[in-house]
Amino acid sequence: MFKKIVLVGLLVAGLVVGATLPAQAAEEGRRNTVWAQSGGKTVFDDPLVPGNSYKRAVELYNDSDIQAIAHFSVQPYGATKDGKYNSTDIAVIERSELAKWVTYANGQDVYDVILEPRQTVEVPFTIAVPSNWVASGNQSAAVVISSEDYSPDKTDDDKGLAIETEYLHLLFANIQGTEPLRVDSKFVGLEVPSLMLDASQGLPIKLHLANDGNVWTTVKYHIKVVDKILYDAVAYETDGPKELLSDSQVAVEQIWEGLPDIGLVEVQATVTIGGEEFTEQKTVVAFPLWLIFIITTMIILLVAALILKIRKHQAGK
Repeated sequence: MFKKIVLVGLLVAGLVVGATLPAQAAEEGRRNTVWAQSGGKTVFDDPLVPGNSYKRAVELYNDSDIQAIAHFSVQPYGATKDGKYNSTDIAVIERSELAKWVTYANGQDVYDVILEPRQTVEVPFTIAVPSNWVASGNQSAAVVISSEDYSPDKTDDDKGLAIETEYLHLLFANIQGTEPLRVDSKFVGLEVPSLMLDASQGLPIKLHLANDGNVWTTVKYHIKVVDKILYDAVAYETDGPKELLSDSQVAVEQIWEGLPDIGLVEVQATVTIGGEEFTEQKTVVAFPLWLIFIITTMIILLVAALILKIRKHQAGK
């Protein structure tokens, strides 16, 4: 459906969503980028009430030397039960009615704005929740922003070669319908291999999270790898937020590339959900296969030598 959609960042202080197709400029040094500056998402902390309207805006910046035009639309978008984002899954579409409630300044669900070189513009939009809406729970959608060259001197040769970008600006909201809003997010557990035979592949770390409620919640996580051989020195550390949509199971995945060929590390995970903190630690041993082969060979040789010595001793009696 789109030429290119790339989500950049997933919720490190927010979901930063953007994509840029490499541009071939007609003149050397020409920069062709237009991007959203509003953090890649709009999150409503308080539930939306049927019959009410809510105004927000997306900020755009034209980081190029040419005039650009940005096209705005809106589409269903959200997470499947395994946390994968798309716009086609039936469960996602059922939770994306929000896309039908978005209009721009012209009262339509599509809108165009022209940006001069190095110009920043703010594009407002309105979410109007139908007064007859009864279902409680989370809703999500995506404002789709595509931009292209709009300069007067644009030629046929420039078509498709200058500015041509697409972005998704995600919308997250909980709707207060007739049913109670239910928060039920949980930290399922930390998953790491207990033995690493090939450290060159990096240490895979997974935090399993689940949301059995009917609203989205923000979970904060912190992962730390401690080197137990080097006096508990911190070898790796990362953290961030993670949005959990209703009825979903999600894994936060990290790869630590600094695992030594031979070592002993402890992976420590801390997850904060609704002010409550959960922790789990697991130990990982790094021991290469070639070393196991050498040690095994040495043991076999030592055992064989011992047996041979015993037999010679018995034969001399």
